[in-house]
Amino acid sequence: MGVAELSKSIGITAPSLYSAFGNKRSLFEEALKRYVQENGCRLSAVLASEGALDAVITHLFVRAAEVYTDDAEHCGCLVMDATRNCGDDGAKALTERNLQETRQLLCDLFIE
Repeated sequence: MGVAELSKSIGITAPSLYSAFGNKRSLFEEALKRYVQENGCRLSAVLASEGALDAVITHLFVRAAEVYTDDAEHCGCLVMDATRNCGDDGAKALTERNLQETRQLLCDLFIE
């Protein structure tokens, strides 16, 4: 979805959207933060849960499938998919930071 489509869907003009966020990357950063707060914490909670490693991993995959299919129109993970074909290095760095944090959580889980 582009800025024009987003602006139209929420009933504001593109200049108003830019006024609120500054630029596309700032808008993306705020959207990514919200997504991670709303969805990432659910997965982090699973990783932090007690139990045998195989049960935690099973729960992780089940929970991920639930989170990533909640919205039939927008399936998948924003962190993994949003910058797949993006030319903005700053936006890519934002998603890479989140991916690295998730990798570290998984490493910590397996090493314990």
